[in-house]
Amino acid sequence: HNDPTMVLIDPEGYVVATASGEGHAEAFDQAIMAVIAFFDDFVTAFRTFDGGEVARRYIAPYVALHADGSLACLTSQADIAQVFQQVVNAYHAEGCRSCRYHGLHVQLLGARSLLATVTWELLRGDGSVLKQWRESYNRACVADGWRIFASVDHLA
Repeated sequence: HNDPTMVLIDPEGYVVATASGEGHAEAFDQAIMAVIAFFDDFVTAFRTFDGGEVARRYIAPYVALHADGSLACLTSQADIAQVFQQVVNAYHAEGCRSCRYHGLHVQLLGARSLLATVTWELLRGDGSVLKQWRESYNRACVADGWRIFASVDHLA
């Protein structure tokens, strides 16, 4: 017995999202729209260069696997906000003034969790790309909405 798999493909032919099993059409559509709204909101928050504002999209404990292989576990919202303030300060010092994402891929992991992967681009004031990387986010639906609890920077 094989379960059906729903696949959303973007205009460029890339798989954007998948969901296996029956009866997922409505949840699938809602999840994709919510993830797009989440990342659009993330970009808006990033543009403030306020680490606390960025951190509101995360939940403690939060675990990050960085591209260099190092692992960070942040055990409080204050720790998450502090780290993101350091990150946005460093990006701003490098000349970053905004960011954008593309290449979104979403894998539903049940009704209350998903894995979302995007390619990030940090942008200079003139809109040119300063830095680019791919990152995956584990998100869970908790009492106050969808939050990131783990992320992985893809290795080059």
